[in-house]
Formats: sequence, structure tokens, C-alpha cells
Amino acid sequence: MEQKWLDDFTAELQKISSSRDETKIEKPQLRAGERRAVAILFMDLKGFTAIAEKMDPEELHKIIDHCFKIFTRDIEKFGGYLDKYEGDRIMALFGAKKSSEFDSELAVKAGLLMQSHLEEINQVLKKREITLEMRIGINFGTVVAAPVGKERPGDFTAYGDAVNLASRLESNAPVGKILISEEVYQQIKGNFKCSALGSIPVKGKSEPVSVFTVEGPSERAIQRWERSLLCQKSPFVNRVKEKEQIKHYFQSLASKLTDSPEILLLQGMPGIGKSRLLYECVQACSDTQNHLMIFQSRCIPYGPSYYSLSSFILQGIEFISKRTGKNDVKQILEELAQELAGKDKEFYQQGLPFLLNLLGIQKYPDSELDSRELQLKIFLAIKLFFQGLFNFAQSTKTSFQLIFDDVQWMDIASREALIFLLDQMVFKSLQGIIFISRDDFDFSQFLPRTLKSLSIRLSPLSKQDCQELIEKTIGAKVLPDQLLDNILGLCQGNPYFLEEILICFQNRNYLVQKPEKWEWQGGSAQVPLPTTIESLLLSRIDCLPKQLKETIQLASVLGKSFDRKILFKLLQKLEKETEELDNHLHLLSRLGLIHQSSTEPHQFSFTQNLLQQVVYNSLLIDNRKILHQLSADALQEVYPKEEKAFSIAHHYLNSAHPDKALPHLLLAVQQWVRDFRCHEALPLLNQGLDLLKDKPLSKEEINYQWQLLIEKEKIAELVNDQQTRAQVLEQLQNLAQAENHPLKIALSKTLTSWFEINLGKYEQAIRTAQQILQISEIKDNAIYADALHYLGLAHYNLGDYDQAKNYLNQTLALRKKLKDR
Repeated sequence: MEQKWLDDFTAELQKISSSRDETKIEKPQLRAGERRAVAILFMDLKGFTAIAEKMDPEELHKIIDHCFKIFTRDIEKFGGYLDKYEGDRIMALFGAKKSSEFDSELAVKAGLLMQSHLEEINQVLKKREITLEMRIGINFGTVVAAPVGKERPGDFTAYGDAVNLASRLESNAPVGKILISEEVYQQIKGNFKCSALGSIPVKGKSEPVSVFTVEGPSERAIQRWERSLLCQKSPFVNRVKEKEQIKHYFQSLASKLTDSPEILLLQGMPGIGKSRLLYECVQACSDTQNHLMIFQSRCIPYGPSYYSLSSFILQGIEFISKRTGKNDVKQILEELAQELAGKDKEFYQQGLPFLLNLLGIQKYPDSELDSRELQLKIFLAIKLFFQGLFNFAQSTKTSFQLIFDDVQWMDIASREALIFLLDQMVFKSLQGIIFISRDDFDFSQFLPRTLKSLSIRLSPLSKQDCQELIEKTIGAKVLPDQLLDNILGLCQGNPYFLEEILICFQNRNYLVQKPEKWEWQGGSAQVPLPTTIESLLLSRIDCLPKQLKETIQLASVLGKSFDRKILFKLLQKLEKETEELDNHLHLLSRLGLIHQSSTEPHQFSFTQNLLQQVVYNSLLIDNRKILHQLSADALQEVYPKEEKAFSIAHHYLNSAHPDKALPHLLLAVQQWVRDFRCHEALPLLNQGLDLLKDKPLSKEEINYQWQLLIEKEKIAELVNDQQTRAQVLEQLQNLAQAENHPLKIALSKTLTSWFEINLGKYEQAIRTAQQILQISEIKDNAIYADALHYLGLAHYNLGDYDQAKNYLNQTLALRKKLKDR
């Protein structure tokens, strides 16, 4: 409700503003500004009012002017941005223009320097018997940094609760002290001596706030470091124990006598080196096992149904192509039937159209199969494909190893199909399957207990291993000793984090590659590295030229994976230059921020999910809404609506006009229910129903509501949720009665009759079905036939076989009549 009020308020003000504009700009207008995590400093001079009573205004101005010039230099010395002067107050921001891990630390250093300079100023003012005192408050949090009123180049200010708290901290600070919040304390406590003052009530806060005073720098500074990626392929270090385990795993596969694959589960926190470790082991294994073929699939969120398994099917087709010299995918799939026998061959040929659909070669064949039947057809087709592939491979004495990376993102359809395969298949050439996942996701819960498995969880590298990684990357003794110690202390053994730090140094030109060596050209150990993962990643974006930064910001709206065609359309709609887009994407790839798909050149992905999120979160909410709207429009211009229904719905849902999502949302839900992706369809479906709550509905919206409830009833039936099914059926009947719509009344009763049969309430089902037959508008149509069918089923279950036969014969006659029309 609060967001709705704000949107309405903004719209009204825009009307007032536009009525006074001399010109009206039709193109979409993005607001200037960003959402950023910054350190906010407020400084107030105490005693200013008292001396104002004793001095001439001009003399007073000179003193304050000189003081504020000194304090401004102190702020700017540590990379701060002077936001504003307010009488005897200063507001400064650290991290507003370029993010850094040390933003809070730099703000504190600026405050300490201002205190030191104030002591010198007071020595000068002592001759006039004037003493100035200072209070400083510092907080860290998310703000909107944007221009206000008539825009001036480079001029902006910050707004948000974090700013208000910083101001309150200053007003509550002891005179001559720096008062900081808990957030700032946690970031600087290793480098500064602090005293806890407990919790204090703060105006505007419902709960007391923990506060600390800064007493000065620590005797021994403990520096923090930041996360970054140095290069595409850094050297591999250690993991001796894990490498030996995986080596034994592969040796076991080579000598195994059973037809069941062995499972390896490789887990660890993001960036810990799971994929890299496996890569090194696979390379070593490939050198000793010439007939081992490894297929690998990286699972992605929001991928299409069966995405993960489709990748393996394509790799299988490529394997056959290289050995037969044939390149036509459809021909290869058709001829694979020769590797099967008997019923398997027949079933495979029947399922071939479903495989072709999964690969995007042709659409699903027309079928009256329900979702569950269709799912089984697809499962069987996939199973027989792999059975044929493995049979074909036996003639070349080839064995297979499958690797699923990032299985936490595996689509449900692929996961359920895989479970079906593991339960049903006889594996002749498949040696093993490796699943790589985050440490907080246990894929073993989905696997048959009968399969032999090995689980390896990676722990952080040792300090010596991390140092070896750095030395092998840039050479020994390149980084200053203190900086190296800080980096190793902050790394906590995560090799990916180490790489990110080094590339950040490189991007800032602190680490420069000379002929045959790397050279450090940065400052002391206090280089402004980002303090958190978010700050680090955003700092890399802040280093980009303006146009590159705009490109990656627009790409972030499209998601972790994005389409160059849609990005191009977005630029066009914003009336921005498009000629350099390919060059920008190439440069962003070179910087390691995105990568291009090797199979689909127009598809790109962010190298990290978190990077995409950080960039997206930096956009103003209003700008996100505009860009989502334009993205939805662009998708419809480039692709058939049916192909991108979910993406279009997603963008409209996050735009200023979420109601536009309804037709696309409904289509996406229908597609997912058909593919038996019920658990994915339900949240989206409920989002659609929420859009239609608590407001008067148009006829079109009532129809969307009806269709969404129909799909919800299907889902409830498929997942055997009888309680939800009963609730939805009641809603459908109420809607139909409210509209006084005969066909909808009949359909709701038909669904209810079938539900009652499922529950074993046969007499009730008969009464409901008979009510349907009384509705004249449905005479001799499909709903009427369903009612006859259910009457037959109910009477059959009650043992009234003559009545059952009568109704079922009527059903057959009517369905034949309808088919002949």
C-alpha cells in the first residue's frame, strides 16, 4: 500500500511539473542517481552561535569559511564527497561516487583529521578567547544518491534512513568525540580503538541503537580485503587429499563390474574451487583413459524445462556426429533407433517428436495427453535416447561420465527425469555421474539409495596455499608484506576471493604487468579496496567508463543471462547509441564481468549471480520499473510471445504496470502446468491472482482470474492437494454464479463432479453431474459429454452397471458426434 501511495503521489507531481514544462519529451526518461551503500559523516561545530553574538558578520564568515575549507580538504583527502554545508554543519559521503571496502574507515580517518585540525585552529583562535568544539556522527547504509531540483552536472545529494541515523548520531555524540553505529564499528574495529556506549534511544527509531565512540587508530592495523577475479585461468594449488579421493573415484569407475553408475557429490561454498578441482582431475583422468567421454552441463536458474538434460542430449548427438560424419540432427536422432530393439525401438520412434521439441527443432505434436501422461512420454523418450547412445558407444568401446554443475539451479523437470532414468535404465557405458553444488544444497536427497556414492565437501585453503596461489599468479615479493598479510587474513582460504582482489588491483592500476613481471604501483596497505562482496563488485563497476557502466546496468535488468538482441532493443528505446554495443560486450567479457555463450553467440551471462544482483540493486527503483517495461516490450518485438511468456510476464510484473503481465503470465503458467512444472507454476500463478485482488475487475480481468483458477485446480489435482482443490472449486463456482455465466457454471460443476468421484463421493457426484445436464446452453457440447462420462463412472463405482453402461454409451456417441463436426 505504501508503494502504491508513493507511485500515485509521484504521478500527480509529474502532472504538475509537466504542465509547466515548455517542451514535452516523449522518450523514456531514466532518473539520474543510484542506490548505493555509503558511509555518511555529519560534523557540527559547537559554540558557533555563541561567537556569532560577539563578532561582526564579516569576521565570523572568514573564520567559518577558513575552517570549512580545511575540513573539506580533510574529507576530500580520504576520498569523501562533500554533500552539503548546513550553517555550522557539514554532511559528507564516502563511497557515493566510487565504492570501496574502506569507506567507513576513510570516514573515521577524515573525522579524526578534522578533530586534529580543530585543535590547531583553536590555538590560533585562542588569541581572541574563542574556542570551537566539534561533534561527529558516522553511519553506514544504503542511500539514494541523486540530484535534487534543477540538475547541475556532478551535483547530487543522498537520502534515506541511513542519512537520518547519521544525523542523529552527530546530535547525540559527546562533544569532541566521533559517535559511530554498530554497522560502522563492525567494519573498523580491527583498525581503530573504540569504546562501547551501549544502546541509546534515537529519534525516529523504534528500538534503541548500539553506539560506539572512536578513540583513535589501533596500535596494529588489521586490514581487510575484497573479493575479485584476477584472470580467466589462475594456477591450481594443493587439494592433495581431495584430488586423491577423486583419482580413486575414477579408478573405481574404470574397473567397475556393475551396470549402475557411481555418484560423486562435490560440495562447497561459492568460489571455493569445486569446478576448478574437478577440471584438474578430469584432465588427469583423460590422459590415462582414452576411451572416456565426459559430458558436462551447467544448470541455470529460470532455464527452460529439461534444460540440463537437453544439454547432454546435444553433446550425445555431437559425439555420434563426429564418429559417423553426419551433421543433420534429426537424421542422427532417427537413425539412433537402430541401436534399440523390440518395443524399445517402437517407443523411441513414438517419442522422437518430443525429443525434437526439447531441442527446439519442432513443436510438440498435437496431443490430447494430460500433463502427467506427457511427462511420462518425455521421460521415456529421454531414457531411450541415452540407452541408444550408450549402445552405440559400446561399438567404439567408449564409456561416459556425466557432470552436473550448479545442481542447486537444476530445473525440476530435469531433476525428475534424471531420477526416472536412474530408477529405470540399465547402464552399460555410463561409468559415473558427478553433481557439483553449493554447500547449502544437498542433492543426495533426490537420488536412489541403492546407488553407490562418494561425497566430498571442500574446505578453505590454508594460508600457505593462498600465498602460493598469489605468487604463481603475479610472482613472489610483488605485493607489500603488510598488504599481503591483510589479503591472506581476509581471504579465509577462498581462492576465488583471492583472484577477485588481484584483478581489482589490476583494474585500478595498482598492479601493473611489465615485461616478464608484475609490479606494484599502489600506495600503502590502506589502498581503498571494497569492504564487502557487494562493495567490491560495485567498485569494479565504478571503475568502468560511463558507457560500459550503462551497458552492464541495462544488462542486469535482463537477468543473470541476457540476450544481446534485447539489450540492443533497450538501447534503441532509450535513444542511446547502439553502434558500440558489441565492442562494449567484448570489453566487459575481457574484464571478466560477463561471458559469451559458446553455442549461442547472442547469449551472455554474468560471471557471478551476485554481480548481476549488485549492479541491478544499484539502479533506482523507478528506473528498474521503466527498464522492465521496455524489456517486456522488446521481448515481444523480437520473439514470439509464446516462446518468452515467462520472461515477458516477469518484466511486466516488475514494471509500473504489472497488470500487463496477466496474458503472458497465464500463458507461462499453462505451459508449465502442461510440462508438469507445478511447483514453479504455482508461485507465478498466485502472483497473477494477487494482481486481481481488492479492486473492481473488468470483464477481461475476470476472465484472467477464471483461467488462472482453472490452472490452479489442475495443479492441486496433479500434486494431490485436495484441500486447495476444494477451495479453488468453491471460488470457481462463486465466480460463475456471480457472472451468471451458464458455460462457466457448467464447467465448475463438471470439475466438482470429477473431484467428488476422486474422493469416493459417488452419490454427490451424480447429483452434481445431473445439475449440469439441466443447463440448456451446454446441450451436446464437450462439457455435456464430460457430465455423462462422470455419471457413468459414478454409477459404475456404485455397482449400477446398467446405468453406467447407458451413460458411457451416450458419452461415446456424443464425443464421436463432436469429433465429426
